[in-house]
Amino acid sequence: MKILINAYNLRIGGGESVGIGIINALYILNTEHQYIILINKNKGYEKFSSKGNIVIKHMPNFYTNYLLGNLLSVVYLIYITIRINPQVIFSMGNYAIPVKKKQLLFLHWPYVVYPNSIAWKQQKGTYEYLKRKVRAWIIKKQLRFATAVTVQTPLMKKQFLTYFHHPTTIHVVESSVSEQVSDTPASNASLTNAIIELKAKNKGHHFLLCLSQYYTHKNLEILLPLAEEIKKQNAPFKILLNLDPSQHRKVKELLSQIKSNTLDQILINLGPIPQASLYNVYQQADAFILPTLLESFGIIYREAMISGIPIFTSDLDFAHEACKEAAFYFDPLDHHSIYKTITEAFQNNLQLKEKIALGKEQTKQFLSWNEITQQYIEILQKL
Repeated sequence: MKILINAYNLRIGGGESVGIGIINALYILNTEHQYIILINKNKGYEKFSSKGNIVIKHMPNFYTNYLLGNLLSVVYLIYITIRINPQVIFSMGNYAIPVKKKQLLFLHWPYVVYPNSIAWKQQKGTYEYLKRKVRAWIIKKQLRFATAVTVQTPLMKKQFLTYFHHPTTIHVVESSVSEQVSDTPASNASLTNAIIELKAKNKGHHFLLCLSQYYTHKNLEILLPLAEEIKKQNAPFKILLNLDPSQHRKVKELLSQIKSNTLDQILINLGPIPQASLYNVYQQADAFILPTLLESFGIIYREAMISGIPIFTSDLDFAHEACKEAAFYFDPLDHHSIYKTITEAFQNNLQLKEKIALGKEQTKQFLSWNEITQQYIEILQKL
C-alpha cells in the first residue's frame, strides 16, 4: 500500500516530537507498505533520508517560511497528492488535505475542540485571537475530507464529539515522550554545569523547571507576579525557563519585564535547550511547573514523570487527564494559589515522594513510539 504522510507542519513543541517519533519508528518497523513522507528541513528532521520503502520529500521553503506560502501550501499539497496518487493519506498536522482520498487526520490542536476555554477568553480582541479563529475555521472546513480522526486522549475524543457532528470514525492513540528523555542520552556538559553552578550558589533553594515553548495559552506571564511574591516572601524558589527570543515577539517583552523588575535572579532563562540535553536538565530540577491554560496531551508531563520530579500544574481537565493523582494542582490565573501550592508541597516531603511515586507508576503504562506507530499503521490499513 502506498501511504502519503503529511508531517511538514509539525515543526515545534509536542507536534515535532510526535512527527520525529513516528518517522523514526517507521524506519525500525520496516513494514511492507511504501511511505512517502512530506517534511520540512527543520532541526530534528534533518537526519531523515529516503531509504528502502521510505521516500522523504521536503516541503519547499516558500511554503514553510512565508505567510503567502502558508496560505498557498494547500494548493501544493493537492498537487503532490495527485502526482503521488496514494491509496491512503495520513495528515499529521491538524489540517486534512482537501482531496477525495481515504485520509486519516491527526487532530492535536486543542483550541478547535475547546471553544469555551479560558485560553480563548484571555486572548479575545487580540491579533492572536483572530489568527486562531481563522485557523479553527479552516480546520473545521477541511475536516470533511477526513475519513477518520485520531486524538491523543479520551478527553479530546469527548470534546471532539461534543462540538463536531461529523460522520467520521474517531480513534484515541496516545503519544510517547521525546526519545532524548526515554533513552537517557549524554548531557550537554556546559548547560548541565551551568545549572549545577546555579544550585551551588543558591544552596537551600528549590529549582522548578518551566520547560515550554512560548505560546499565549502557556500563560507564562503569570510567572511575573509569582516571582514578585517569591521575592517579597524571600522564599527559596527559583524557576528555570527555556525561552527563545526569536520564537515569538512576546518573548522579548516578557524577558524585558523580568529584567526591569529585577526578577532575573528568580526567573532564570537558560535559553533554548538542545534536545540531547533534555533528560539531564530534568534531572537537575527539583520539580516541574506549567501554568498552562490549554493542552491536547502534555508530553512534557510524561517526561517529568519519567525523570522522577514532582509536577505542579493547572487545575484544569486536560491536566488531570494527563497526570491524575501524580501532580499538585493550582489555579493558573491566581499567582497566590500557585505560590501556596508550591510552598505547602515543599513543606511536606512525604507528599512530594508520594506524587513522584505515583508518576513513576504511571510510566509503566506508557507505550513506545514503535507500539504507537503500529497502531497508526493498523488504522491506515483498515481505511
